[in-house]
Amino acid sequence: MAWDKSQPQDTTKLRNLGTVIRSNWEAIESADATFMPETINLAKRGANPTAPADTVTIYCKNDSVGKPQLFSINPDAGVYQLTSGASPVLALNGETFLPGPVGIKWGQFTITTNPQTITYIGLGLTDFTTSTYSVQLTGINTAGGSVNIYVSTWDAAGFTVVCTTALANFTFIAIGV
Repeated sequence: MAWDKSQPQDTTKLRNLGTVIRSNWEAIESADATFMPETINLAKRGANPTAPADTVTIYCKNDSVGKPQLFSINPDAGVYQLTSGASPVLALNGETFLPGPVGIKWGQFTITTNPQTITYIGLGLTDFTTSTYSVQLTGINTAGGSVNIYVSTWDAAGFTVVCTTALANFTFIAIGV
């Protein structure tokens, strides 16, 4: 079936509605290439719906800070946040949101004390909501030689770096929620 955007018309009688729009629903369900709406408006829900078997349901509801976001739920009741109200920060010190809701932060800093606590806010970024799960460091040593560093602790607000060689500049990538 092909999508017919002219149906139903304002003059379509209720008793004829089923036969008029059934072909459009069949086109949607079969992923007909002619069904190309400009937008789909999803009404904001108060709670997670139940996903039918063998289906992933996409819906809109408020996130933890009260802003409408896009979510999905699978038949096993796995709920995943697909959007975030924040725009990515694409800079030397930056961050972005990934569905799930996983976030990635990256940046560059100079160790001035040892150990040194690096806060995301101090780099112009936001804290993770729950926790930092992983931090990867890379030393920038323009003089050559090795740089020995490690992360001793981390949380939603940042991490602590220990440098066992000469103090230097570093880049990082942090993953968290």
